[in-house]
Amino acid sequence: MRFSEMILAATVQGNLKKSIKNLHNEINMLNRSDHLLHAQDVNMYAVNNQGRIIFREYSKTSKNEKHLRKDSERFYILARRKYLELLIKLLEYRQDPNSQTIKEHAENVDRLDKLISNFEKAGVDFTRIMLTDEQYACTKANYRRKRMGQSIKKYTTPGGVATRSKSEQKLGTRFEYFGIPYRYEMKIRVNVETLVNALEEELRKTGWLKRTLFYYDGNECIWNVPAKYAWMNERGSMWKSYDAKANEIIIYPDFIFLLRDGSLLVWEHEGMASDFRYRCNASERIFVLRETGTVAENNLVFSFERDINDEKELDRMIMTHLIPRILF
Repeated sequence: MRFSEMILAATVQGNLKKSIKNLHNEINMLNRSDHLLHAQDVNMYAVNNQGRIIFREYSKTSKNEKHLRKDSERFYILARRKYLELLIKLLEYRQDPNSQTIKEHAENVDRLDKLISNFEKAGVDFTRIMLTDEQYACTKANYRRKRMGQSIKKYTTPGGVATRSKSEQKLGTRFEYFGIPYRYEMKIRVNVETLVNALEEELRKTGWLKRTLFYYDGNECIWNVPAKYAWMNERGSMWKSYDAKANEIIIYPDFIFLLRDGSLLVWEHEGMASDFRYRCNASERIFVLRETGTVAENNLVFSFERDINDEKELDRMIMTHLIPRILF
């Protein structure tokens, strides 16, 4: 799938006009950066020099032209600006097909695909061009992952990410196909003080809170709490990672994405939905993430085996939940 096809096929969530405005604002910020100060009229273009792609910058005012190093900060700023300008053209056409002629739209599509093709041939980091600074920094930063035991069979994606199942491997592979950066089983510390306080208050009112507690896995537990607090029950898995002093719980979501607006999206794959214990553990993670506000409810995505076994359905989910919210 060409990049332009991906943009044109992505399901638009929210106000497309607002997305276009945000992209224009970013272009204005790029123009005001130190690297482009007083040089908004500078543009870049690619040249095929005996099979090798090189980049040059051109000033409309001074008519000057010079080589542009593809490892320089100036190159990436000019490249992202050019990419954003063409991305806006495609989104404007989606918003109002009458804003461009069919010929103009086709030319913009070709320009975007050719630009990305030149980036790939030149070996530049297109992820850095495609993402915001915050998103790109996230892809480069180290993060704590859930440990895998020596005996656990690993399934590795083309990008080198080791997963616990073939289903998760298939998901990671598809995310990588679309160029979407993700974090697999990243360690998240979630403050649950408000949930704990609410639990204690409810138990106190109902008379369930007693001195006679018991210990499970070295943690003080409450017997038979209300269903919505099952994650704190001895039957829940969260007690193993609950730090009572800090009021924190450690959670390892399946896949995490940083959206363009800076919020997190969690993608949970229910690969063993028929297993009661598995369903309980997944429900606990989602409950804590949602109720603490760590992840907004509309930023929680669930997939099942039937979804990943149907490539068209999986691509539809990616086009709906990830592409537009990560790129625009």
